[in-house]
Amino acid sequence: MTRLPVLLRARIVLWRIRRLCLLGALALVALGVARAAAPPAPATLPTVVAARDLAAGTVLTASDLRVARVPRALVPSGASGAPGPLVGSEVAVAVPAGLAVVEGLLAGDRFAVDAPDGSVVVPVRLADPAVAAILRPGDRVDLVAGSDAEPTGAPDVVARDALVLESSREAAAGALGVGPEATVLTVVAVGPDDGRRLASLAAWHAVGAVLVG
Repeated sequence: MTRLPVLLRARIVLWRIRRLCLLGALALVALGVARAAAPPAPATLPTVVAARDLAAGTVLTASDLRVARVPRALVPSGASGAPGPLVGSEVAVAVPAGLAVVEGLLAGDRFAVDAPDGSVVVPVRLADPAVAAILRPGDRVDLVAGSDAEPTGAPDVVARDALVLESSREAAAGALGVGPEATVLTVVAVGPDDGRRLASLAAWHAVGAVLVG
């Protein structure tokens, strides 16, 4: 006899809140439909961006960089996914915080090979174009100059074990002063004393080169 009043009260309560239950069910259905119809989240890639505003000439440290998840379609070409390879590079322009740090924002290396610490860099024109043509960055050469007074004499070694940094072609006037003629300019790294002698000589004469191991 005591259960009937409880069941009646429960039915009355349910009857009174039936509209709330119906609205709740409809809301859940609508939410499920909206989620099913929504496009998937765009794929992202880890991208190194500036952690703060960077002034031009800043040499990057780990604290200057952070990794952000960027939508794949917005990741610029050449972007890095890890900061390690960028640490130690110099930014050529001002970079605002949050901008992806790419190669185009960095100051490029001047030569194909870095000059050793304590060395000086001197451009020279080699007397034999064939020798200049076979040299590659990283080669080591002895640079010599023959005696003007006695061409058959022993050559004067101007610089030993010079490191070839770069070889580039440049246009010069032809033998008759007209028409371009390609010459090869070889850039080498040598010690300071050798550099002074070589620069003084190279301003007036071409020099010879002997490839060394």
